[in-house]
Amino acid sequence: MELTQRQKDIIKKVIENYNKWNKKEQNLKEHKEHHEFFKNSLTSEKIDNLTEGEFKIIFKKLFSSNFWGNKEWYFQEKIIKVNGFDKIKKQLKRLFYNEEDIAIRYDEFRDNIRGLGVSSVTEL
Repeated sequence: MELTQRQKDIIKKVIENYNKWNKKEQNLKEHKEHHEFFKNSLTSEKIDNLTEGEFKIIFKKLFSSNFWGNKEWYFQEKIIKVNGFDKIKKQLKRLFYNEEDIAIRYDEFRDNIRGLGVSSVTEL
């Protein structure tokens, strides 16, 4: 399969726009802060003691959750009710701190936890 010239032009433009965006100091600062928030919020000990309210804050901070207009409803109905909070905590702990290959842990998390798509899990 070969890309058309139009497709190649679109890809080139997206890459150029990303590179321009990526050079802006404010964008880099925001991404570093975003990264630090998740890094600090999802330590092994913090996952053990994580409350549903704290996890809701984590979910709402995901860039990928901006897709959902009513984050409260989605969080409660499509994540908590469907999975159960204890199961989510157990799977988060396994995803981040088990010694098994990360690809296996990632796939297992996606298979066992509904409502957090590829974008959300990758961002976490």
